[in-house]
Amino acid sequence: MRGPMRGTVAIALLTLLACGETAKQDPAMEQGRLYTSWLFGGRFEQLYARFSPEMQRTFPSVAELSSFVGRTTTELGAERGPPEERVTTVGDTRVYTRTARFARADRPVEVQWTVNQTGQVTGLLVHAVPTDSAAADSTPR
Repeated sequence: MRGPMRGTVAIALLTLLACGETAKQDPAMEQGRLYTSWLFGGRFEQLYARFSPEMQRTFPSVAELSSFVGRTTTELGAERGPPEERVTTVGDTRVYTRTARFARADRPVEVQWTVNQTGQVTGLLVHAVPTDSAAADSTPR
């Protein structure tokens, strides 16, 4: 194959490869989304079952997890607009971070999950993004 046809075939192959890569979702991203939906959807027993022993010491019961989340989500209201999400790796730990705006929050709120190699939740953080943070400026309004 010579000339313009060869270039067209190469572009088509590159496009197909790029689409294939896009379709492969990072399992940590999917896991973070799932845990966040359980958190805001009140599915605490399922979430608690994924907690590491250390996290279960932080929240000694499903009821205590529920109480913590209940206070937090009531203050926030409904999520507004699309979130900004990312996954990073720190040693053997995957970190899912979701930054979004909420109806009753003045600033964007970050939900962060840390998950170990076996898939257990080793950390949970829900906090307002500081106003001097780059995430505060980049979150869609």
